[in-house]
Amino acid sequence: MPALVRISLYSKLIGSRIFILLGCMLLYTSVFSQRIPVVVHIISDDPDAISDATIIGAIDELNDAFAHTGIWGFGPGANTGISFCLAGKDPDGGNSTGITRTKSVLFDFDVDIENNRMKNLISWDTRRYMNVWYVKGLKSEIFPLYNCGKWSRMNEGGYATFSSGGDFRDGIVVTGFGRLLAHETGHYLGLKHTFSLFNCANGDCSVDGDGICDTPPQSVFVQQIHCLASPQTSLIRT
Repeated sequence: MPALVRISLYSKLIGSRIFILLGCMLLYTSVFSQRIPVVVHIISDDPDAISDATIIGAIDELNDAFAHTGIWGFGPGANTGISFCLAGKDPDGGNSTGITRTKSVLFDFDVDIENNRMKNLISWDTRRYMNVWYVKGLKSEIFPLYNCGKWSRMNEGGYATFSSGGDFRDGIVVTGFGRLLAHETGHYLGLKHTFSLFNCANGDCSVDGDGICDTPPQSVFVQQIHCLASPQTSLIRT
């Protein structure tokens, strides 16, 4: 997970969202520490098919990812000091599991056309909660490439708002948990991809790639292009 230099970036971006501890117990350490209340909205034709235990396990794994422990504790990395908990209070102050269930045909939706419509089904105050919408599928394709007379593209598995606009759309959409949720949570907290299409630029590590000097810029895995240049400043690779 993110290295030490990323923790300062996380702390700045978290500060732009006014998270309060809604039923979460903050764990204090000698380093930067922030616990973020999460609400998971299950959007499905059969929302009861996803158990509370599944959601609780997903948040536990997300915490392991950001703490560099458990199944995420191998190789170089760092504890970010950021943790997550299912919100114990809803926006009106009532007790909550931090899980909502909405039956809707928008469980498999067109991202470009229906993003607002899906999130309008239910969204808790995005300045106080990290909203995660779990859906079955996304009608969206990414990285379209034309090569040797053929088009190739990938299906999108999830996405997140990169900046904290604060309106009802701010949050994360996923079709699964585990690595996908950890990845999109990084974007939600302000991290860019380390790669860009066909671009191995490494002239300025504060700009190229993800703009952070602990990892070198990478190229997307197409046409066997690889970026082999070392980062200008290597603290710890993720």
